[in-house]
Amino acid sequence: MEVENTVDVLICGAGAAGLTLAIDLARRGVSFRLIDKLDQPFAGSRGKGLQPRTLEVFEDLGIVDQILAAGAAYPSQRIHRDDGSLDESQSFANAPPTAEEPYRAPLMVPQFRTEAVMRERLAELGHLPLYGRELESFDQDTDGVMARLTGRDGGETLRCRYLVGADGGRSFVRHALGVGFPGRRWACAPSSPTSCSTALIATPGIGSTKATWRVRSASAPCRTPSSSSCRPRSRWRAKSTFPSPVSKRSSTLASATAA
Repeated sequence: MEVENTVDVLICGAGAAGLTLAIDLARRGVSFRLIDKLDQPFAGSRGKGLQPRTLEVFEDLGIVDQILAAGAAYPSQRIHRDDGSLDESQSFANAPPTAEEPYRAPLMVPQFRTEAVMRERLAELGHLPLYGRELESFDQDTDGVMARLTGRDGGETLRCRYLVGADGGRSFVRHALGVGFPGRRWACAPSSPTSCSTALIATPGIGSTKATWRVRSASAPCRTPSSSSCRPRSRWRAKSTFPSPVSKRSSTLASATAA
């Protein structure tokens, strides 16, 4: 049975982008609906770093203290060589904060924890994402959008002034509107014949990772999760998420070595 309702804004996608908009609308008293076709929040992490400017935005949204408590500073980067030597360096300058730049370095925190903090803030403002709701189709006219939603409870027609597509790289909204997503594959062309990655270092306590680049000779065989597409002079980076707490052994080195 279809029921017609009205809101100012329909947000499709309850990830970080959709949650950011929802929090801002909620604190300004704008009516909205935040939906996601997943049955529950995304439990993985497609991004583990927050840039300083993002932390400024989170301060404005009232969640920066919770985000800082959930994350940690980026660990140093370690590069291994065939001869057994290694280099370890910090990729980011550790400068004191200023009035113009209150946050001077990125913060490492997994995506699922960032979004959990954002959902808590949204709940404080009296709203929750609606999971298991999918945008099936929509029509736009001069006054707004008529959206048809499907879910466990059946179908619904929703009238909104604005429809926001925050539903990721495979966005249904973007495809339906014919909006392009231009880009290209990154082709690695290392300047030296020593290339091939990767081992992982876990950061204990926050469940994220540290990338370690293993440098090998160009003639060495390469074993990666995508060995069929591996080339001797390619670079590979693997990511993983480790449960917390992490044992001392697993927090030092974790699988995925290209040899």
